[in-house]
Amino acid sequence: MREESPTPPISVGSPPAPQVPDTEGGRPGGRQRPRGELTRHLAAFAIAVRQASNSRQVYLQVGAVVVVVSLTVFGQIRLNVWQRDFYDALAQRQLDALLTQLLIFCAIIAVLLGPVYKEVDA
Repeated sequence: MREESPTPPISVGSPPAPQVPDTEGGRPGGRQRPRGELTRHLAAFAIAVRQASNSRQVYLQVGAVVVVVSLTVFGQIRLNVWQRDFYDALAQRQLDALLTQLLIFCAIIAVLLGPVYKEVDA
């Protein structure tokens, strides 16, 4: 008859130290090495969407999100350029350039806030 080994005692103290992720140079706090998981996750997502019954709707919604985010990024970049031009006109005390920049500001804000207003109204 074989003797069973006793079970190890349960530790009541603090939990074991967490594992340090694999980092560059082997030191904690360094940048983590990419593991290629994004590609794997995107492939799994694409396969799941392809097999779904409403895959066309999912593709359209993802496309719409990409378009909206791209337009928002463009608007934010244009707003930063406008800010530089606006303060240049202020520093040079050019009233006509300042008024032009105010009109451009109104157009930028209308584009950036238009979707938000439309969403609240709906």
